[in-house]
Amino acid sequence: MLGPVGARLWLVRHAQPLVAPGTCYGALDVKADAHATHSAAQRLAHALPAKARVFHSTLQRCELLALGVQALRPDLASKPDTRLREMDFGNWEGRSWADIGKPAIDIWTAEFATHAPGGGENLSAMLDRVQLALQAAQQLCVA
Repeated sequence: MLGPVGARLWLVRHAQPLVAPGTCYGALDVKADAHATHSAAQRLAHALPAKARVFHSTLQRCELLALGVQALRPDLASKPDTRLREMDFGNWEGRSWADIGKPAIDIWTAEFATHAPGGGENLSAMLDRVQLALQAAQQLCVA
């Protein structure tokens, strides 16, 4: 749980990224559909409770959504955190899954938690940094 008793943690995904279908992206800083981002910001601004805090990735597809929400709800505090970035797929970033190839993907999925696809980061490392971000957010919400 995040914050005081009864507090809720909302996990929100950014709008559809503007990449070709079948493209590997994680840490790749690609834009998201502007109309969908604006629409999501409007819905979130309406739904989020008073005094909610917004923690978001520094990737533009997440930051633009957070800024859109904050523009509509200036009462909400917004804080970027690099630890909330998506998984880094290293040299797989921006490549099609077909070009990466099944053998490389099979190696990754066989050792899903510990293998760093494309020389990026492994799942365990990503989960560790996200956990640290959530712990920091919890401390800010309790304070």
